[in-house]
Amino acid sequence: MEHVSNQRARRIIIGAASAAFTLVFLLVLAMFSSDDIRSVNAGGEDGIVGGDFTLTSAQGNVSLSDFRSKIVVVYFGFVRCSQVCPKSMKVMQNAFEQLTPSEANQVQVILVSFDGEDTYKELDAYVKEYNQSFIGVTGSFYEIEEVVQEYGAFYTPNDEANNDPSLAYRHTSRYFIVDQEGAVVDSMRHSTTSNELLARLRTLI
Repeated sequence: MEHVSNQRARRIIIGAASAAFTLVFLLVLAMFSSDDIRSVNAGGEDGIVGGDFTLTSAQGNVSLSDFRSKIVVVYFGFVRCSQVCPKSMKVMQNAFEQLTPSEANQVQVILVSFDGEDTYKELDAYVKEYNQSFIGVTGSFYEIEEVVQEYGAFYTPNDEANNDPSLAYRHTSRYFIVDQEGAVVDSMRHSTTSNELLARLRTLI
């Protein structure tokens, strides 16, 4: 009888350990296969996520501090992205279009491209498809790396790009909300809806 009880206890322990291992495995797999993945080393040298930056648009240099009196939504992506970015751009577009004219004047959307293939002209045309007020910026490899690191974002070349350029990168898909003082106050996930983004913006206006 005792032998049977020991066997049963052993099976329970093994089953529990197996379930725990499976759960951990699935969590790790989800993290590394998600478009919402974030960098482990988030923030700049001061350890604070976010901060001012200056990159270049089709109209010239653009600094985050240019919009110090506004709420800024910073998003990292690239023009050729065919899946993640269009959805996120549409979320920002829909949220922005629900703002009153007065509210819209207090919000700025900035798309930061980390793709060296994106020209200023292409980037400008891309963001203007969603809203004429949206701004697209990019810069040198080192300039982009610094901004990506400061915001705790992530991007890496994707092996699948050999067959489809629109999958050139796996990257963070988050809406970084910057308040009127230039501080990141939220980092909303890719699954955020336009109504959720709209509601968050209105808490800051």
